[in-house]
Amino acid sequence: MQAHLYNGPLYPPYPRPFTEGHQFFETDSFRTGAVSYDGLQYLNVRLKLDIIRDELIMLHPGNNFQLNLIKEKIDSFSISGHSFLKMPKDGSVNFVPGPGFYHQLYSSTSITFLVKRKKYIQEMSEISGISVKVYKRDSHFLVKNGLYHSIKNKKSFMSVVKDKRGEMQRFTKNSKLSFKKSFEEDVVKALSYYNQL
Repeated sequence: MQAHLYNGPLYPPYPRPFTEGHQFFETDSFRTGAVSYDGLQYLNVRLKLDIIRDELIMLHPGNNFQLNLIKEKIDSFSISGHSFLKMPKDGSVNFVPGPGFYHQLYSSTSITFLVKRKKYIQEMSEISGISVKVYKRDSHFLVKNGLYHSIKNKKSFMSVVKDKRGEMQRFTKNSKLSFKKSFEEDVVKALSYYNQL
């Protein structure tokens, strides 16, 4: 059954080893996940996500090859309980911030919280040679009524939930949600409350 998965190309290494950081979501180890691929659901697959290249990597169980799953065939996947959706290229959704894989942190019938995980490589010449460092930069979006809203702080979050502004302002104040140190956790807590109103 899973043989249909094993037709992707080998995962190519990066030209230079990284001196700081790695290219993967959370960890550079393979973890158990599931993937919806070419219309079929595959469970207990060893996966990791390269968020520099935006590629989903699978460990072939027979020979330990690392394979790139063919992106066009992926609908969604999960790694250790983290859910990811693939946004289309065709612009069929209103103001999609760009195609690729998005981490879904919260979803209800009225509002969804998505994060575009991204890492970048910076190469610098140093006395000892070339250093290759990896930097992380995430972009956060709320999807409401089919529209995508970029959020970066409490103000931009509140502008999306303004239909229940009074209740939300009281909740965030009473719960001491600052949307600073633990931005994603605070957004999820606030959305859980918003969905109950």
